[in-house]
Amino acid sequence: MERALVSREELVKLVNERIWELSNGACTLGGVLWLPNPDRDGCNWIEGAHGGIYTEAFHRALGEIRSKYNLLVAEPSARAPSPIETRAHPWVRLGARALGTSRRSR
Repeated sequence: MERALVSREELVKLVNERIWELSNGACTLGGVLWLPNPDRDGCNWIEGAHGGIYTEAFHRALGEIRSKYNLLVAEPSARAPSPIETRAHPWVRLGARALGTSRRSR
């Protein structure tokens, strides 16, 4: 089955609505993270922050929604940083310069 593409906000809304149906909102999903390489089932996102009690309903809702939807990545903030982007983060570069280990200081 091909997954429908939805925005991050819509994906969080879909999961939270399903959690509410199954458990009256014992837990809520706060966000999702994009996977640069889909998992073996073809899903391109994982759950991010959540609040409340991790329940069976939460896991069931996630499984149902993950099997039907993929994250539409339209803006860079919707995706998790790649290892290359993490290494290139300004704080990392600043730390390297402060330690005298940046390539420019050699």
